[in-house]
Amino acid sequence: MDDNKKPGQRDISDLKARLGLKKTAAMPAAAPPNTTPPRGQAIPAPMPNQGSGPTASPPVPSPFGQPAQPQPPSPWGREQAQPAPQPPPDPRRDPFAQQQAANLAAFYGLGQVLPGSSDSVNAEPLSKPKPWARIALVGGLGFVVFVVGTFFGGVHSSRVDFNDTIDQAGQIRDEIDHLGKQLGMIADTINQSKATLSGGIDLDMTAHLGELDLRKPDTTKIFHTNYEHLEDVAIERLFTYYDHTIRLYDLITEHAKKTANDKDAITRYVKNDAAKAEQKYGIVFDASHPLLVAQLVELGLPVCPKAGQTDCNAKDLKGFQFRMGSGGPWSQRTVKGKTTDTLVPIEPTPFFTSVVAGNPDLLAVKDYARRIAEIRSLAGSLVAEQKDVLADLKRAAERPKVFVF
Repeated sequence: MDDNKKPGQRDISDLKARLGLKKTAAMPAAAPPNTTPPRGQAIPAPMPNQGSGPTASPPVPSPFGQPAQPQPPSPWGREQAQPAPQPPPDPRRDPFAQQQAANLAAFYGLGQVLPGSSDSVNAEPLSKPKPWARIALVGGLGFVVFVVGTFFGGVHSSRVDFNDTIDQAGQIRDEIDHLGKQLGMIADTINQSKATLSGGIDLDMTAHLGELDLRKPDTTKIFHTNYEHLEDVAIERLFTYYDHTIRLYDLITEHAKKTANDKDAITRYVKNDAAKAEQKYGIVFDASHPLLVAQLVELGLPVCPKAGQTDCNAKDLKGFQFRMGSGGPWSQRTVKGKTTDTLVPIEPTPFFTSVVAGNPDLLAVKDYARRIAEIRSLAGSLVAEQKDVLADLKRAAERPKVFVF
């Protein structure tokens, strides 16, 4: 009876766990219900490390990193259910983390990576504020680098363009020199003309112009050139010279082709009707009819204040000699005074000349004279323009080049 009143064995597993010793299961304080033996029979002692029902303590992990010892099978004929393993405690919140780390180091050795070591764990707060000051500093430095790079890049590009303009100005100057030689051939051909027909018509000279090998300017050089570092007046003169040169070459080609096509018409007119077309005509008025009538007359020599003079000025001119038809007598009328007593000269326009001549070949002659006059005028202006263009390009091509970094 006294033995039954003694308290059960004291559970010291927690103390052993703190001292690093092997933890054993707690002794039950009393027998399970409905299992009390008859009076006088001893109570069997429970098996060590054996839990009693659902209140059994789980195995404690070894402080030296060794796996926990498995529990022996239950004497009651059934296996005890093992609880799920618990996650390791957070080293930053475990008050015994340093002691456990020391024990693990003693088992595994110094300098080795220890299981569950928290050396690589960042002790900083999990959520920290963004470093706006550092971001602003990096952004400011990036902006400064961008501005400086843009500035020096622009300076570099400008210097490269300046040196390229010098080289291109020299290339264009060589092109203008070649065009000047061709212009000289055109001028020599026109000036050496010996007109064999009246009116300054030279069919041989025209044919020779068409046979000249005139190479048009290379537009690639003029349109693929950087003009940023050239003077505005130099650019304007250069483009005008190119335009006039191309126009002159086109006129020469057109003139040679049309003259070859009209060669027979021009020759016939010069031989047969040139003298008739050179005659001058005027108008006199006849008031003997119910209406005032104008009559076409042929003009003769002018009448000047001095006898025998025929080259007086228009303001001193007294009148003209005239006759009503071929073979008729010459009469004289003044150019000032009453309408019925005066004579009015007729201006020899192309239309009037062609009507008087009565020959369509005159139109071919007039076209020839117009084309050759335009060619002479354009060639003369190009000679003057070429001097200014060459001077501008020479000044641009002889500039010293700048250093390019």
